[in-house]
Amino acid sequence: MLPDMQSSPTGSVRVIAARVVLRADNIAVSVMTNVSPGGLGRIVIHGPRFGWLGDSEPYPERQFPELQASVDGTPVTVISGFSAFVGSTDISATLRDAQLDPFVIAQTPPFVSAVAGHEIAFNKLVELGAIQKSDDGTLAKWDVARDIGVTLGRDGQHTLALTYTARPAYALIPFHQLATTVPLASYCLSKANLARLLGRSATDLSFVIRQYAVPVGVDDKPVAKVQVSVMASGKSEPQQTLVAFCGSNGRAMIGRGSDVSAAQTDSMGRLHILTIRGNPD
Repeated sequence: MLPDMQSSPTGSVRVIAARVVLRADNIAVSVMTNVSPGGLGRIVIHGPRFGWLGDSEPYPERQFPELQASVDGTPVTVISGFSAFVGSTDISATLRDAQLDPFVIAQTPPFVSAVAGHEIAFNKLVELGAIQKSDDGTLAKWDVARDIGVTLGRDGQHTLALTYTARPAYALIPFHQLATTVPLASYCLSKANLARLLGRSATDLSFVIRQYAVPVGVDDKPVAKVQVSVMASGKSEPQQTLVAFCGSNGRAMIGRGSDVSAAQTDSMGRLHILTIRGNPD
């Protein structure tokens, strides 16, 4: 999922209320914020660090390239930067000096070459171990993370809206493994009420499970007022898919349609949504 939101400076932005709409794996998050007096509110999102592990990882998708943002209904530019490392050594400045694409590690293999006029910085990266020479060329060996920034505005209330594609945890799980594999408490569920919801025939079935953890809070703080709506991606899906999340009363909210319901975040300001669909096979 999109990483947690932080305010800059820390503590300058507070979330009053939030709304989440999940349609298939497309997420729309709207948060009403209050910016502290006398300052310019800014939200920053620090993406996870990753390096090249082979051609099986969809690296560009980890950076949420489709992310769009608006403030008070007006589209705004998402400021995108990066942080790059070799172990604990920050090589971001040297990588900029070398004029190299920090996300070249998304390619397979991640070959790089010196840019004319920037050979000194390139050789420095080689010395640091960020670039490794091989028989076929030179390979990027650093880790990188995308940093995202959105400016809200000066003191007062502002509504930030974010849209992006979720990358939920996914698994095909037989019924008897559900309770031990899925953290049911995150959705205010128990093994007993899950069994009741899925019915007697569930013991012979496997289920397609998707787990979403949608950040709606800022600075790792819970949000008191959250509305959530889960919509189907197809005409038949509402009857096939069970949706569960913690309601505002601390009890599981269960549905199969797109009703808007009051929800509860965890202590870090994340909204957890579980979808369960019978295996079509």
